[in-house]
Amino acid sequence: MYFDLLFKGNDVRTVNRKDKKTGQRVISDKTVEEEFYNFFYSNNLIALFTNEHRANPITVSLTQAQSILKAGNADGSGQGQAYKIFKDFSNYLLTAQDNKAYEQAIFKIIYESRTWQGLLKSLQQHMQYIDGIKDGYQHNTWNIVFYDKDKSGTKVSGGI
Repeated sequence: MYFDLLFKGNDVRTVNRKDKKTGQRVISDKTVEEEFYNFFYSNNLIALFTNEHRANPITVSLTQAQSILKAGNADGSGQGQAYKIFKDFSNYLLTAQDNKAYEQAIFKIIYESRTWQGLLKSLQQHMQYIDGIKDGYQHNTWNIVFYDKDKSGTKVSGGI
């Protein structure tokens, strides 16, 4: 996948998971690396990495990877910053997938993100921009995102 994990190969076990039924913390048999990659698969985020081979990988530290594994409580407290951002963005990825510029717009997000924090910031900015698209044009979301280069807003998007 697209990330260069600094802790790759280490047998770091995750302790910060909760059993969904009991709510108690459990020690997983999976390594942080496996859990990290499984997060993207289980939350339908793989589309974000369709053209990953065209971009430089983002380096991810152990603490950054663990922030994506903090699911938190049912009320949303205790969630890791990255967990919340990626989880929210997965809903945006599932909309308007038939747009002509879908793949290009998604690739542009990872291509322009040089760091982990840059990727998170870019995802947040894109979510905010997409939220500003008028209701009648949401079927065309990714075309608008791709072609409105300066994100200044257009007649179609209504701006941010």
